[in-house]
Amino acid sequence: MVTANQNNPPTPFESAQPRYLAVAERLSKAINKGEYGVGSLLPTESELCEKFGVSRHTVREALRKLRDLGLVTRHQGVGTRVENAEISGRYVASLNSIQDMWRHVEQTHPKVVFKSVENKEQAVFPLPVFPGDDVWQRVDVLRSSQFDKKLLPVSLSHVYINNAFRGVVGMIDTSTVPIFALIEKKYAQKVVLVEQEIAATMLDAATAKLLKAKPNTPGLSIIRVYKGPGGVVMQASQAISPADRFTYEMELHLELGR
Repeated sequence: MVTANQNNPPTPFESAQPRYLAVAERLSKAINKGEYGVGSLLPTESELCEKFGVSRHTVREALRKLRDLGLVTRHQGVGTRVENAEISGRYVASLNSIQDMWRHVEQTHPKVVFKSVENKEQAVFPLPVFPGDDVWQRVDVLRSSQFDKKLLPVSLSHVYINNAFRGVVGMIDTSTVPIFALIEKKYAQKVVLVEQEIAATMLDAATAKLLKAKPNTPGLSIIRVYKGPGGVVMQASQAISPADRFTYEMELHLELGR
């Protein structure tokens, strides 16, 4: 455990820590002291494994932490280059993504409007690539909410489920929980990472009709990829909403980093 005193100030790796954080802390101190100067390369992964007596996975996680803190950058075929000697502050988004998704489900009325089995070439948005990714289970869900005492659609989600988890498809119509939660429960696969991309879009005629909106008007697209341990892709989805029926909120917190 790292404790704070006059000779040992607090670091971003405090408390009882995994081995990769201990390695990251020692490397950050070495960078701060000038043992690895700005612009120089850190030792190779193999050399670091030998130096610290840890696995390659541990070294890679340590280097990822240093990269997230803005101390180093990694370059394919070159190595890990020191970019900064000091850790500065930055504002980062703090999103309770999983909890926010649960609230969205709880506060809207779902209706399954389409189901099919599709090849990845048929998908309405680019799907993640992984071994055995040719066949997907597609489920389109329309979600509605109250607006001025009227029930209006707020989003149309094109949900693609990894075919390995197709057993949840029959559970979706009557479910009151997110689809990823059905996968977690049925297959004991915990979502550990959600990758999200938000972009502006225009509502095509078919989508606008379902959303009771005007075609060729602005909308918002949110693409999410849900991954389990080991990077297993469990589900990918695109939610499309009319621009005037969607608000996205986040908080920014100061965190040690770039």
